[in-house]
Amino acid sequence: MLAPSFVEWLMGLPAHWVTGPTPDLPRTGALRVLGNGVVPAQAATALRLLLCRHAVSVPNANRRVIEGQTHVAAPGVLAPALEWFFSR
Repeated sequence: MLAPSFVEWLMGLPAHWVTGPTPDLPRTGALRVLGNGVVPAQAATALRLLLCRHAVSVPNANRRVIEGQTHVAAPGVLAPALEWFFSR
């Protein structure tokens, strides 16, 4: 039987991302949520390829990567990047 916690791990999600320390979703519900989700590594690769492809066609385009962050960036790390972006 497929365990939702295994699917979380397989997708590279943090532990308890869907299952939670006290899961309130039944097993089938958790698997449905995970099955309709996006694998972060695949999404990052797709976005990177998309941005690199179009960066050459957009004049003065910039691409910035905040190293060591996932799709949920720490506010203290994200704030300077947003400040830089909006001050241009």
